[in-house]
Amino acid sequence: MRNDTIEIPATLWDSPRVMRLAALLQQSEPATIGYLYRFWGLCSEHAKTSSPFLRVATLGYLDRTTALTGFGEAMLRIGAIEQSEDGLKLLWNPKNPTATPQTL
Repeated sequence: MRNDTIEIPATLWDSPRVMRLAALLQQSEPATIGYLYRFWGLCSEHAKTSSPFLRVATLGYLDRTTALTGFGEAMLRIGAIEQSEDGLKLLWNPKNPTATPQTL
């Protein structure tokens, strides 16, 4: 069995994006990082089994996956994702939070 990990930078705790996301979701920063961990895990797993783009994913799908109503919309509002007619594009890479947008 392969050991898969998601690397999250220590600076995430003080990230203005996390603070804004926490405020939008009305959650604590630690809880918000937990939701992000679930989201990035989903993206990482999806990237292994198919293309790196979350095809046909919707904001509602993110809400259901994280079990938090409004998560998808909040991610869109902070510029962490982008919607297209084909699915969702990740704009916030957990390994390099300041990187330019990339498709995931």
